[in-house]
Amino acid sequence: MSVPEGSVADWTTGDAGTALGRLLDATLDRERAIAERDSEVAAIERQYAGRIAATAEEILALEQQLEGWYRLQNKRIIHLPYGEIGVRTVGSPALELLEGFTWKKVEAKLKRAFQAKFFHKPKPPAIDKNKIKKLMTEEQLARFGMQLASAESFYIDLARLDEAA
Repeated sequence: MSVPEGSVADWTTGDAGTALGRLLDATLDRERAIAERDSEVAAIERQYAGRIAATAEEILALEQQLEGWYRLQNKRIIHLPYGEIGVRTVGSPALELLEGFTWKKVEAKLKRAFQAKFFHKPKPPAIDKNKIKKLMTEEQLARFGMQLASAESFYIDLARLDEAA
């Protein structure tokens, strides 16, 4: 099948049919190649799946053990031969809702208890989360259906260079 060269304006219905046939052949060939590749990739994934799952479990267990050990040390950062472990502190923790609460419920409770104290002035008034974080205790936050997100997160920074001790 060959399509004439030149402008498509010179094509006949037969030329367009030939081009469509070539498009179909190329599309089917491409789809077969993709299916073959995907089959080979799936076989390789199955080959490595057990090893990957086992090492993922080992990594999780080691991370949990390192965090447990770290928490007993009373230090911000601990430098070890193959990297460092520590906690990162979030500058301003986010306000989160407690289970069973929505922002509408929180807003209604705040309005009943404090009128406009914890609301921005623009219309429509919105909750001033920064003011709430600054002025409310953990107990007050919980009473109104909120809590502060964890201010710290444990991290492990592996030294991946060959010269790691």
